[in-house]
Amino acid sequence: MGVKVELGIDELDFVKIDTIEIRVNGDLAEANALGTLACKTSDDAPLQGGFSAKARIHLQANLATCITNASSIDIIEVGGEFGDVVTTFEPEISAALRKGVERALKKLCAS
Repeated sequence: MGVKVELGIDELDFVKIDTIEIRVNGDLAEANALGTLACKTSDDAPLQGGFSAKARIHLQANLATCITNASSIDIIEVGGEFGDVVTTFEPEISAALRKGVERALKKLCAS
């Protein structure tokens, strides 16, 4: 009989962009970035801790149509007490981050 413990790593600690490069040629844009995202548990969580993930982001988009031609997010380094959780769910986390970046691009194009 196991014990189930839910980890609520639900508070953003910080986001840091180490490098970003953006190239635009006509309507085509390409962006490359390296950054770190860190999250932690809330103060009232039964287990305290967090994780950090360094990621490499690549995005190609058509600015006229707001269509993403290609995108990738690769988590290249993890740390923190719950870093193993990030490693285990890396494909799901990368996919969620990629969708978030694509949504942000569409919002920029709409404005």
